[in-house]
Amino acid sequence: MIPAWIGVFYVLLKTNADPDLWGHLRFGLDALAAHGLTTIDPYSYTSDIPWLNHEWLSEVVIAAAYQAFGSAGLVATKMTFIIATFALLAPVLRRAPELWRWPSTLLTVLGVTPIALTVRPQLWTMLFVVVLCHALNAAPSRRWFLPFAFAVWANVHGGWIVGVGVLWLWSTVEGVTGAKERPSLWITLGVPAACTLATLVNPYGVRLWIFIAETVRLSRANIIEWQPVWRDSIWMALLWLLAVGWTALAIRQASVRRPQALAVIAVFAFASLRVNRLLPLFILMCVILLLPYVQQPLEPVRSWPRGRLLVDAALICNGVLLLAWPGSPGCIRMQGDWLPDADAARALAAARPAGRMATWFDWGEYAIWHFGPGVKVSVDGRRETVYSDEQLGRQVAMTFGEPGGLQELERSVPDYVWLPVARSARTRSWLTAHNYRIDIQTPRSFVAVRADLPRVETVPAVSTPCFPGP
Repeated sequence: MIPAWIGVFYVLLKTNADPDLWGHLRFGLDALAAHGLTTIDPYSYTSDIPWLNHEWLSEVVIAAAYQAFGSAGLVATKMTFIIATFALLAPVLRRAPELWRWPSTLLTVLGVTPIALTVRPQLWTMLFVVVLCHALNAAPSRRWFLPFAFAVWANVHGGWIVGVGVLWLWSTVEGVTGAKERPSLWITLGVPAACTLATLVNPYGVRLWIFIAETVRLSRANIIEWQPVWRDSIWMALLWLLAVGWTALAIRQASVRRPQALAVIAVFAFASLRVNRLLPLFILMCVILLLPYVQQPLEPVRSWPRGRLLVDAALICNGVLLLAWPGSPGCIRMQGDWLPDADAARALAAARPAGRMATWFDWGEYAIWHFGPGVKVSVDGRRETVYSDEQLGRQVAMTFGEPGGLQELERSVPDYVWLPVARSARTRSWLTAHNYRIDIQTPRSFVAVRADLPRVETVPAVSTPCFPGP
């Protein structure tokens, strides 16, 4: 029980920035200011396809929270999604046999942690997956509201395609099993069809379907979250093994084994192995779809006194509160190897740059927030929504100093080049030989400036551990 409570309070109180947070917030604020969306990207000088912002509604929501309450509003938004998700999970966990209740809660907390520690559109998919699985566990007639959920889901995050896949797979297996409780064709076929059509209720219509069809795949070579589990950290591999072990034991102990649930779980066991981003969703599906059918063990399980559990939980939660809370309820911690170099960022901000800035993929949306729209970046985390695969390839090649990337630099002639030292030694050498000077050099990054532009000067260091940073 205590480790589970520690996990719950930790994911509620701890909030970290991720590379896309600056962009999500900037684009949401722009949509609020313009009272609409644009297909013309004002932030990148290399974007070569019309901008399809498939996460526009989630960005508007977090932008509205930020306008009203600053970073504290972002944290509160994240906490709202976590609380709503666990509120829906609570009845499933509460009714489980005591031997299963707290280990299942801990597995769920561990599973959702990668999503729950950040303010991202994935929070919507996490919640909607729980809503969908609840509906599938209930009587078939209770699925009538799902098309309305998918109409919202399609505007907040591309994870709606996961929901459509789950629903069609479930309904197909349900329809061919021949069980006595098999629903009518109006539900078996009508609900999935209605949910699929409901995703057309978006600003882009059928173009959203085309975009998802062209971009969703089981591999994205340059995105850490889209790597197979075995190429990620040992922690993710252990979590996947733990989830699969829990699932196998739950199936063995189940009083009822529904083919449709087993089909969904088998597919997502494989999918989450190939794409570690799907692992939190796989764990949620397993807990909701299997735990209600796990049988009570034959022998009673000895439990701790209820009073001792409450006292221990209160003490542990207070400790987590002190450790996890960063000193301000509105502080979103900036940490991780992907973060831009703060010294170089402060120097660039003080110089008030304008023009074109070639930069690293992970730093693009940070630069958009701090320097745009006066500065247009070469690449950022929006990937296929504004860049073709060929353009993304050229920008990666530019960072690593490969021939195609150096040709891109020679063609585009950016005013500023801000790149990581560890990846861009060859690019740095090329720049110094082609009319650029290195104005800022730190252990982590360098800033190259075209020789005819004013010098970017170093500025004093200032401690800014919280979003949005220097």
